[in-house]
Amino acid sequence: DARPTTSSYTASTVNHAEENRQREHDAATRIQSWFRACKVRAYVRLIGHDQKTTVMLGIFVRACVYKFNVSLTF
Repeated sequence: DARPTTSSYTASTVNHAEENRQREHDAATRIQSWFRACKVRAYVRLIGHDQKTTVMLGIFVRACVYKFNVSLTF
């Protein structure tokens, strides 16, 4: 009989579902990250004319980078 057994079929389906879930999670994370970056860039452009505010924003961003141990690319 060439059909897979129920247990191997179920395990295969679960593995496939888990791979899809991980791929969707990664895609959602990238989209959210892109959207947040767009919002931050728009905000920086908005306040970019005020030098004091820009300096304070830079200090805040560096503190967040240090606290959450993330890397920024602009």
